[in-house]
Amino acid sequence: MYGWRAKVGVLVPVQSAVEWLANVRRTVPREYRDYTTSNLLKAHRVAQTLRDGDEILDVGCGNAHLLRELALFRSFHRRVGIDLTAPQHLTVSDVDLSAYDGQTLPFPDRSFDVVIFGYILHYLTREHAVRLLSEACRVARRQVILLEDSLPHFSLLYRLRNRLERVKSDILYAGSGGQLYRPARDEQMFLTLKEWVVLLEALPSVASVRIERLDTISSLIHHTMFDVSLSYDSHTDDC
Repeated sequence: MYGWRAKVGVLVPVQSAVEWLANVRRTVPREYRDYTTSNLLKAHRVAQTLRDGDEILDVGCGNAHLLRELALFRSFHRRVGIDLTAPQHLTVSDVDLSAYDGQTLPFPDRSFDVVIFGYILHYLTREHAVRLLSEACRVARRQVILLEDSLPHFSLLYRLRNRLERVKSDILYAGSGGQLYRPARDEQMFLTLKEWVVLLEALPSVASVRIERLDTISSLIHHTMFDVSLSYDSHTDDC
């Protein structure tokens, strides 16, 4: 005769099959399909550094998934996303999406409380990345946040991984970004934690750089957040 564990073991897959059949004809929107646990956990960490009522800009926003996820944890006054090409046939409530030239952020000085770069700067040349970061300093009032692939040091396997990631991005962006995307040709912007801090602290108006490793909420150890605080002299508008 079956014990209770065996009975439950038989019932669970049957119940799952019945539930699936019962939901096949659902017509209501299924928002859960837009989110993954890992992305939600990272968005929650980023949201903890932000404030309700903030105006935020996501540079290289893709399909605006980060802007959507952040709104689950904070109430924003304005959310704007820009990329080399505007997302096609995508409408996100209360999010402004548009294309830009990949070089200059098309906004006046101090337009946003926070500017965010989500895993895009490591695909660029150092000169290009610094130019965009300087632009971020110009249009941000308080803060610049980077989500990046970074570690205290890169092992041989991770250097190989970075190369494969860069080659993959060259193929993807060459197709979608056209002439606006200039591939780095090497892994010069896959920086260690210390190298990122040195680069960021050299930018004008950067007051401090805080590192938060995201490895505890990700299966991959290289996910890292750099929280850059800005401080402007009241007598100058230089960035």
